[in-house]
Amino acid sequence: MFTAPFVYALLALLACILGFAVYTLAQAAVGWIAGIHVQEVSIGFGPSLWERTMHGCKFRVGCIPMGGSTLFAGMTKDDELPVSEAGAPLGKRLIDTPPWTRLILALVGPVSCLLMGIVLLGVAVWAGAPQLAVTTPAESMVRPCAVGGLALTSDPSSWAAQYQLLRATALEFIWRTVSFQSLEGWGGYVGFIVTAGAIGPLSGWGWLTSVGILFICMGVSNLLPLPSLNGFQALSLLYEMVTGTPLSHLPLWLHLPAILLTFVIMIRVFWIDLRWCWGVLFS
Repeated sequence: MFTAPFVYALLALLACILGFAVYTLAQAAVGWIAGIHVQEVSIGFGPSLWERTMHGCKFRVGCIPMGGSTLFAGMTKDDELPVSEAGAPLGKRLIDTPPWTRLILALVGPVSCLLMGIVLLGVAVWAGAPQLAVTTPAESMVRPCAVGGLALTSDPSSWAAQYQLLRATALEFIWRTVSFQSLEGWGGYVGFIVTAGAIGPLSGWGWLTSVGILFICMGVSNLLPLPSLNGFQALSLLYEMVTGTPLSHLPLWLHLPAILLTFVIMIRVFWIDLRWCWGVLFS
């Protein structure tokens, strides 16, 4: 009985890694189209499990599958543009491109995750599969469950019901996290993966829906206006386009509260996941 949830959880993790790959490769593709030199495309963090350099760009897979990054030449004014063996520049520097180009680069990754998530939610609607819905923990058919409770209903899936499910799970989690409301009984990234694994044996369509919700959660989370996230980059570029002054030129003390808030939220998400996993293992 343990094998099937473990396999579905592993497949959910692999699906998330695929989502990170699409996220980073979409940014790299837009960069290549714009003529910007892409230095590195990384899926995951930490020491490399695999890496290869092609056409001056390093592709690598890290051992911690919790995100990814795309590094461009000239992300700051001091970065020098790499040159070929013949001495010709390898593309353009990111800093030398117009703000609207950098805005597209900031948005293309999260938008790609949102689109993948919407497609997966639509699969269950197209198939007329039983609807996955939020319940109380006592009524939950999914155990363990990191979002309170979930159950399959006799009603066929619909876009309205899928939106309500998304709103009551991923969007509710994001809102409670950033507004510092209670998340008692909820899990984070690991909890969501484990929950997807528990849904799989009940319904393959429900599993696809859960992965779609994970993708949408990835996209929405990265659009939050917090430092190090794409949403903050997009707002900074909009500010630059309106005022003609990069947001980075503002005094450092104006950035510190937002940076501290981002750090606190990251610690909170880690603690939520740790507490939920502890409860599942030892309760």
